[in-house]
Amino acid sequence: MNELSSIDYFDNEWLHTTATMVRRAWNLWKKDGLPQAIETAELIGDLAWRKACVEWLQRRQKDEPHT
Repeated sequence: MNELSSIDYFDNEWLHTTATMVRRAWNLWKKDGLPQAIETAELIGDLAWRKACVEWLQRRQKDEPHT
């Protein structure tokens, strides 16, 4: 699946800078890309959503089994 697709374009800027970035971070986390997910979450436009998403991902990181 192409990471950037026509569904990523929205007339509403909040959807593009926040909702799409949250979705991308979550998709990266699901694909076992936690460091990339956190990097992406740090780009979320809305500060409250950014904080919530980054902290949620950091909790997932702490819960990961260490090899």
